[in-house]
Amino acid sequence: MAKNELRDLFRAVLAAVEGLTEEELDLLLARRARLKLVVEPFRLKASGRTDLPLWRDRLNVGRVLDDLLHSGSREEGNSILEAASLTKMDLEQIARHLNLPLLKQDNTERLRDKILEATIGSRLNSEAIRRPQAI
Repeated sequence: MAKNELRDLFRAVLAAVEGLTEEELDLLLARRARLKLVVEPFRLKASGRTDLPLWRDRLNVGRVLDDLLHSGSREEGNSILEAASLTKMDLEQIARHLNLPLLKQDNTERLRDKILEATIGSRLNSEAIRRPQAI
């Protein structure tokens, strides 16, 4: 194996590990779980190009999702997404991870709204229903 191929392989493994949540990392470090890597070929698009690798350095789905799930407001969640400077493809990847329905005409703003509603909005709505405000 060539030196640059080995480097790319280690980058892919590192990105997979970086995508784990804190809980998953704790389980691995405590030796109560094992790490299993699955190799999935990229899907060929109609244009002939393949999807970009999931291990791209600039996107860490696990960390972004973890931050979103622990944020206290939609505004905070929106600032997390903005700070990550995600592309439409990145947002689609996160939406797929959340099992959200995607439409071809969804733009980045609509994708952000869907992700924020799925991660933060639904929780805030549920809390508001369970905790009626005192009048």
